[in-house]
Amino acid sequence: MHFPTKEFAKRKPLAGAILAAGLLAVIFIPFQAAEAAVVTFGFEGQTFSRQDRPMVQYEVELGPGEQICNPVLHEFNPGTSSPGVEGGTINYQTEQFKPTKGTGTPASLITKVNVEIELGLYGNISGNCINGPAHITVTFQLGVKELQPGAQTLTVSINGPHQAHFFVTKK
Repeated sequence: MHFPTKEFAKRKPLAGAILAAGLLAVIFIPFQAAEAAVVTFGFEGQTFSRQDRPMVQYEVELGPGEQICNPVLHEFNPGTSSPGVEGGTINYQTEQFKPTKGTGTPASLITKVNVEIELGLYGNISGNCINGPAHITVTFQLGVKELQPGAQTLTVSINGPHQAHFFVTKK
């Protein structure tokens, strides 16, 4: 078998450039800056009685290069009977809710936290941060009796604010 060495020698720089471009794409594409995380609330628009203790859920979709660092802020407005915004943080790795100091938010507002993290290709957990791509499902028991009757908004701060609107009845 005969190899055309002169023809290959002419194409060698081109082959090297194609190989280098391919390697750069494999290395850098997963770490590009991405769009904001997508958050989907499973309880958007629902009505809860103050006697309810529903399990509510939301899902977070992180793309390549996106990151969530613990803890994640959760705020309720108008919140409980205390003035101002109520809330606290949920640590996705320890599955714990911690009320914000000085707001009067009761620890019973969010209980039984469960977080499922599915990492995609190149996704990882490093220290307190989850690096995408990843799919995260957060489920918790909502202490509706702690909230004021009327319209409520839950804001979850994941690479920007994401909101769910729901209603609390007096009974």
